[in-house]
Amino acid sequence: MISRALAVIAAVFASACTDPVITALPDDFTLTLSATSSSPGDSGALIGSATTDTLHAPFNVLVDTGTPLTAYDDGSGKTRGRLGTFTLLAAGDIPRVKYDQVQLFVTSIAPVGFGDSPSAVSGVLGGDNLSRRTLFLDYRSAAPTVAVPSLLTASSCDLSVACQAVLPFALAGGQESIQVGPDLYTYPATRVLLDACLEPISDPISQNVPCATDDPANPPPTRYRYLPSGVEVKMMVATGLPGVIIAKGAYDRLHGSGAGDAILAANPGSLHLPDSPSAVPVGITTLGDGMLSSALALVSHEGTLGPCGELARTRRFRRSGPGDQIVGEKACPTTQACGDRSNPPDNCSDFDDPVPAAAAVIELTKQIPAWVMDDTSDLLAGINADVRPSQPTVEAIIGTEVLQLIVSTIDYPSRRFVARCVSDDDCLTYARFSSEDSPCLAPGSINHSDTAQFRAGGACTPAP
Repeated sequence: MISRALAVIAAVFASACTDPVITALPDDFTLTLSATSSSPGDSGALIGSATTDTLHAPFNVLVDTGTPLTAYDDGSGKTRGRLGTFTLLAAGDIPRVKYDQVQLFVTSIAPVGFGDSPSAVSGVLGGDNLSRRTLFLDYRSAAPTVAVPSLLTASSCDLSVACQAVLPFALAGGQESIQVGPDLYTYPATRVLLDACLEPISDPISQNVPCATDDPANPPPTRYRYLPSGVEVKMMVATGLPGVIIAKGAYDRLHGSGAGDAILAANPGSLHLPDSPSAVPVGITTLGDGMLSSALALVSHEGTLGPCGELARTRRFRRSGPGDQIVGEKACPTTQACGDRSNPPDNCSDFDDPVPAAAAVIELTKQIPAWVMDDTSDLLAGINADVRPSQPTVEAIIGTEVLQLIVSTIDYPSRRFVARCVSDDDCLTYARFSSEDSPCLAPGSINHSDTAQFRAGGACTPAP
């Protein structure tokens, strides 16, 4: 991924005299994944081919939502900016998406991937142009399926009723102006940031774990499954990243002081980024244990609670909320955890909001590979220099290792990430619902026996 390094060298987004023109064929097309070696998973970075108005022979291009700029390497070794045309091709070198009259940057591009044999690329299609339209991603086929419709017309409520997890976001970045020679450039906000809870206690709803009792044969105590657990982070979506990155500081919060350094020393690896001439050191690890803790959960931001707090609250809502299937239970955010629904404790605050909502959730229930990276690395430091002070520190990045487990749409025009799990085996989808006086999906409206798309506890069936 191109981060701060290219931004400093190449400036960034310059205003054009004419408006950009984007044309795209309406149907889906496939891209490929970069080769990986010594990879902790089977994933790779999202790769296509492209041409420009000055380079007519197709070249490999990294398609990366985590990179703010579109750039290519003309072999000259020089860095410059220009207005031009960038065309993304499908198999057979068929033009699929054409970005005309857009700002492009010419610069050196390094190979990308993990391990000893990174894949050569000569360009990056970045967020400055990807964010002009909606991006649909489906990794279920042999090659990832991609589409770039102009917009997603369905409302968030309709998407929730259709059992999609809708996670709103505000595009982040574009905080700096950079001078290159006599010119001063600005660039747009392109970073897609989501709230995530790392390694929460595994989902009790889909397992039909009761709230009010403790079962010694089913540790941890069941009431704790309805209270916050895990570590909260702000996470960036990067289609050009083959895996999952966790900042060392966040990993230390998960596993204790010094845990990140221990992983970096004991299980070293090398990550190759297109704007870095040398490999970035990482430590190979995993998230979650596949039994007592999930790998991570992406959670919609609903109020003042963080993602782990919202995850716990949505579990309590769903345990007591869908109709009257579960009689006599209403979970509360206290050590008592539960109470009688008809007579909850005075300190039960779950339903104090005028329109309480249960957050949308994508929970990866099994262990997944991940990399630990130093917080001071150029990649993380560059991202955070770009997004502050409007956003919290970014401490994690998700790429193909997570995206291949879901069918997702990055709806840039409407600022929402829409997703649904691919399989029951490693992922759970919970659509957002709110109280009965809201036009959106209400707890009482979920009838599990009559609605085929919902599973036990209100979880959604896999993507069709």
